[in-house]
Amino acid sequence: MDALEQLRAAYVPRLRAQLDELRERLADGDVETATRLAHRIAGAAGSYGLGPVSQLARALEVALEAGEAPARRTADVEAMRAAIGEVDAVVARAPVILVYGAPAGEADGVLVVDDPIAALEIAMDRPLAAVVVPYTSGALGGRALLRSLGGLEGARAVPCFVTEAPSGEASAVAHKVGARGAFEGPFDEAILARVREALA
Repeated sequence: MDALEQLRAAYVPRLRAQLDELRERLADGDVETATRLAHRIAGAAGSYGLGPVSQLARALEVALEAGEAPARRTADVEAMRAAIGEVDAVVARAPVILVYGAPAGEADGVLVVDDPIAALEIAMDRPLAAVVVPYTSGALGGRALLRSLGGLEGARAVPCFVTEAPSGEASAVAHKVGARGAFEGPFDEAILARVREALA
């Protein structure tokens, strides 16, 4: 995902909230606030490369300024939402660094999951740039997840990194599990930086 796509992905939740408010203002007949929101959305969406959303918002702004009844323009909000869905599809296709750990969440191309079953489902559904798992044992451990991922044809070629390797054994652990790299500590920003560097 390039820088603009990352900015867009970060902007979309705020845009959705603005569209919710815009729909409410249109339904309430609040022309002044709806016009101001449409203007704001048109400018911001255009800045983030969301041309269709910007054009729809601009058309709504012009229609409201011309005196059109706000209740007749609620379909414009749904059309803007549909245009956002196209951006979501681009973001969903962008490869992510899948991390088995906690806390769960997604930001800046990194998807952290705290459930190995969820990790497998994601590995089957989304393109992966890399996988990062702890070197832990047991049915729900990172080593079991690595073995399961190795059984997925699409995941076999994905670079793997291991965290929480025993002290002084990182190289041996990486070799043993076929990982591109192993780290002694738990996953953190420093390890993420090293993973990104290895992928560059």
